[in-house]
Amino acid sequence: MKIYEIPSTLRDLLDRLDADPDTGEVDGDALAAYAEYQGAATEKLEATACYVRELEAEAEAIKAEEDRLAKRRKALEGKAARLKTYLMPALEAVGGKVKGVMASLRISRTQAVYVFDLDALPDAFKRVKTTIDPDKVALKKALKSGEVIPGAALEDRQSVVIS
Repeated sequence: MKIYEIPSTLRDLLDRLDADPDTGEVDGDALAAYAEYQGAATEKLEATACYVRELEAEAEAIKAEEDRLAKRRKALEGKAARLKTYLMPALEAVGGKVKGVMASLRISRTQAVYVFDLDALPDAFKRVKTTIDPDKVALKKALKSGEVIPGAALEDRQSVVIS
């Protein structure tokens, strides 16, 4: 039995449940087949719901591990940056270059722009970033009260809740 086949199979079984026009009796075999299939379908859906829970729990565990690893990565990056700062005076003292067997070190000279007063910069040296996001809470409230808003509408949705 496949989940996507359940609705059509149940519909087919229901179509076979015709009552006898003279006696009003329903075919017992057809009724038993419907009840048996519905029970099996219920078990299949419940088992699938349990599997969904398992997948969601695994995904949550992975997310927690990602968060833990991201914190660990940031801590290691910070430690490496502090050690590089710590190395600078000693490296300067030995001439700015060390060539070893396992690692080589040198002082690199670069330039970076430091902006200390953004308001004092001429407009030619500024970029303007604008993001526009809808206020969905206000939109929902207004639409529920009957207001017609161009570009927005209430949408009925369905979702599966596993509890």
